[in-house]
Amino acid sequence: MDRNDNGVRFGILKRDPVMISYSSSRSPEATLRKQISCLKKGGIDPSLHYRSPNQSKAWKEVFQAHCPVLSDPSFRQIYQNLFSRFAQESMQKSHLIGLGCGTGIKEQWLARSMKRMGAPIDRFTAVDVSERLCQISMKRVLPYLVESPQAWVIDLEAADELRKALDQGDRTERRIYTFFGLVPNLAPVTVLRILKTLLRPQDQLLISANLAPVRKETEAEEERAVKRILPQYRNRETKQWLSMLFQEQGISRKMISSLKFEIGKERELRSVVVRAAVLADFEWELGSKKISMKKGNRLTVFQSRRWTPLRFERWLKRNGFTVRGVEMTSNREEGVWWAER
Repeated sequence: MDRNDNGVRFGILKRDPVMISYSSSRSPEATLRKQISCLKKGGIDPSLHYRSPNQSKAWKEVFQAHCPVLSDPSFRQIYQNLFSRFAQESMQKSHLIGLGCGTGIKEQWLARSMKRMGAPIDRFTAVDVSERLCQISMKRVLPYLVESPQAWVIDLEAADELRKALDQGDRTERRIYTFFGLVPNLAPVTVLRILKTLLRPQDQLLISANLAPVRKETEAEEERAVKRILPQYRNRETKQWLSMLFQEQGISRKMISSLKFEIGKERELRSVVVRAAVLADFEWELGSKKISMKKGNRLTVFQSRRWTPLRFERWLKRNGFTVRGVEMTSNREEGVWWAER
């Protein structure tokens, strides 16, 4: 790939040049600032869990061993069902924007459904913190597009910058935003800020949430439901993956306790929380910076928020979204919503 003087790279997929733009939010300096800010607040920046090849390999082992999408076909079916319904009403010029697109598999399913309905997506913008994942996502979606795809390598919390970039294009096209796999790892206030910054009136949103598999929306049932899914997290593979962070940073086991898997609660929203205690004073080196870690402090190493179906839908409506459709897995552990501003 070649880079021009404006922080933009050009590359080739299969047919036409594609453009990859880079946000200042992904500069080494900005990334380091965020990591330090999280540590000072007693948390781990999630990006630290994916930095090395060994960590990526360990995460893949977690996914293959414990992700229900691989063992339960209803996880894939809910997306295909909703995408089919969505495609039937999508006959105008459209721009698909995959927020936190990852490998782009779900965006590929959507684009394929729309092309089958005779309403192919005109443009696709892959948005992720990883350049490699953006490349994979663009390659997946490319065969179903009218025009060549593009990408933004950006931290989604820099949504203002992304909005300005998108507004430089065709403002008349309808934008379709996907927001898959992100809700569990972001605070609700952060999710709302990103969505409200980006979505204009009439823009479409396809958003997924990991759920507490309740049958009744009661406090006791919610607690039991989260306990039932805890083994998806509290297992050998996940412990090994999350612990690898400390090994990669050269932090001795004498400094950090073994990981503790708990059920947390913030503003009535339950989550699976993984914490560790600092066993002795030490300095955590991140780049050129050193952060003092004090004995007795606790670190939130990982967090996965689990909404109930009713609570998540009410949250969407309360914040100005109109729900057009929803699909849920048979075990009620995941749902995907179609909404618009």
